[in-house]
Amino acid sequence: MMTPAKRRALGLREEVGSMWNPSTPDDVRAEQKRADSARAALSTAIASKPPTGGDPVAIDNTVRGWNALDAQVRAYMLEEPSILWWTRDEQVKRGQAFETQIESFRQQFERLGAAVPPAPPPPPPPTGLFDTPLLSDVSSIVKWGAIAFLAYELLGKR
Repeated sequence: MMTPAKRRALGLREEVGSMWNPSTPDDVRAEQKRADSARAALSTAIASKPPTGGDPVAIDNTVRGWNALDAQVRAYMLEEPSILWWTRDEQVKRGQAFETQIESFRQQFERLGAAVPPAPPPPPPPTGLFDTPLLSDVSSIVKWGAIAFLAYELLGKR
């Protein structure tokens, strides 16, 4: 079975949170490192050149929002990967949500004239047949249909 970390290393895109391909503790740690490195890069850049342009209220609100997100990401970094696969999947999804929020703050600080790190590269496009959302859903329906059919055949005819 190919783990999500191996799929990402090969540039393959996949949906997180599947019992067919659950997240591993290494996936959680890797997501924590990505979120923390994005957080640290933006924090360092903002400290070197704080926002100067724009409305002072907008700057104040953006800085307060950033400080709150910074604290949340730091708390996320202290979490240990769960022993339950569905909880690990949620931890990975939360890290991905933090990365999205960090990118949003990076854009806001850039508009306000602060020094910001360069934007991260976009995710790779889907490469496999079942990486498109429609086919992924169809394959999931087929898998669950097969399981339901087998359960009916094995248990329902008694």
